[in-house]
Amino acid sequence: SLAGAAVVGATVCAIVTRAAWGPGSNREWPCAISGADGGYRIADLLAGRYAMSATAARFRPAIWRGEDRRGSFALAAGETRSGVDLVLNSGGVELRGRVGDISGGVVAGARVAVVSSALGSSGATAVARSDDEGGFVAWVAPGEVSAEAEAEGYAPGSASGVAPGLFIEILLTPESVLVGRAVEAASGAPVAGARVGSEERWAGIGAAEAITDADGRFRIERLGPGRYKPAAEAPGLWGVARESVRLGLGETSEEVLVLMHPARIVEGTLLDGEAPCAEGSVGLGDKQRWR
Repeated sequence: SLAGAAVVGATVCAIVTRAAWGPGSNREWPCAISGADGGYRIADLLAGRYAMSATAARFRPAIWRGEDRRGSFALAAGETRSGVDLVLNSGGVELRGRVGDISGGVVAGARVAVVSSALGSSGATAVARSDDEGGFVAWVAPGEVSAEAEAEGYAPGSASGVAPGLFIEILLTPESVLVGRAVEAASGAPVAGARVGSEERWAGIGAAEAITDADGRFRIERLGPGRYKPAAEAPGLWGVARESVRLGLGETSEEVLVLMHPARIVEGTLLDGEAPCAEGSVGLGDKQRWR
């Protein structure tokens, strides 16, 4: 806590911001409960970049900040990192809610992430799990909040409100699934390790994606009903399906073929002044396409 006392029973989660994940990897945020001395340990993390968030009863959620004020850190394969300490401030309020499905049933075991919508908020995430009756409790900063729930077999759902006092209900729809295969256009050879997402993802819409297996096959889960056009990228290759696919509620598509063509690679270094920028991102725009 801010007073320096250990916070026992806090939930500390490693939030994946960029990870070396692949087919079959765990999409959940690994979490741990702090012990009597406030210490925690989260093991078996994939290599990647992580942000850390902590929440506890009667406290506002907190995020980790390094000495350089950056909010995430890189973790190499096999690396152990210590001293990732978080400070919780008092003044948290209780937010209660329920996760259900559109048929009227409840969704148990859903991960609920709640963030403050207030201007100037820290961006800390309060993480909770729905119980056997779909109910959840999160401790958040007072004011406007946004909550998103994810569960196996469902597309994500969200709701917003004001804490304390408001009961939030988040309704989930059964997931639709997009399956397909990525191959080289010239040879028909499968492309393993390609990152595949809906073409709309490149415009910032949606985050569902998958990595192709050794046979070039992919499976994108937790999609809502709608029309999707898968696009794939791999080192030196890029491709998009010829036609979009319409998915109904809870529907799995037939196999969609993505032909991948040679693509140019642009490399460089992103600097923050004269130092490398660890948390930046770079985008390339097509003037002919987006003008």
